Amino acid sequence: MDTETIITQFEALERKIETMVEASKALEAANRELEAKVGQLEMALQQAQDMEQRNSETKDLIRSKIDGLLERLNGMSEI
Repeated sequence: MDTETIITQFEALERKIETMVEASKALEAANRELEAKVGQLEMALQQAQDMEQRNSETKDLIRSKIDGLLERLNGMSEI
């Protein structure tokens, strides 16, 4: 192989490596964005679960109060 061919091959290799490094950086940035999005979605899910739990507790409390009031009304009608 002559020197010119070797230099050309090294330049081609260098360009390929630069392309791979740029692609790697782009993928790392995309990964960071996705990890941030996952964190946001996990937080939103937790908030939704907390709200669902509070709603369930409120619903149970309301049901209990209504049952108590119905019992009182039934007791009054028996008098």
